Formats: sequence, structure tokens, C-alpha cells
Amino acid sequence: MYNFLYSYIFIYRIYDIYSFDVIPALGQIIAQDRDSYQYLVESIRKFPHPQEFVNLMHDAGFATVDQGWEELTFGIASIYTGYKLKAKKFKC
Repeated sequence: MYNFLYSYIFIYRIYDIYSFDVIPALGQIIAQDRDSYQYLVESIRKFPHPQEFVNLMHDAGFATVDQGWEELTFGIASIYTGYKLKAKKFKC
């Protein structure tokens, strides 16, 4: 179990370095715009936890199947799925 946790933490540390050091530097080199890429990384970090986001989806009237999200790449990214059925209007 310890090795799994260590590798998980190790992956997140690499992701942190990539996010806060590499992505903004690439933004500066490629687009001459470090600030926008720094903002991108910071906004990703402020995105709600998956369960919080699914709760927001439910509050907005969306339904989900199962838990409503699938984690990818050790939880670094997630795919959210929701649906909203439109009520049919009947004429009398």
C-alpha cells in the first residue's frame, strides 16, 4: 500500500511542477503570454472537488448516472456527465 501512495503523491508533485513551472514558461515562449497560462493553472486549481461540482449540476436541474464523473490520469482530470430532460408542453 505504501508504494502505491508514494507513487500517487509523486505523480501529483510532478504535475505541480509541470503546472506551475512548465506551462507558464511554454505560454511565454509560444504565445508571449505567461500571465494567461499562469491564470489557467490557478483556475484549474480552484475548480470544485468532483462531488461538489456534481452537487452544483444537481442544483441546476441536471441528473447524473452513477456518481456523475469519471476520474482520468489519477484524478488530475475528470469527465462529468449529466442530462436534463425537457418537459413537453401539451396544448389543451
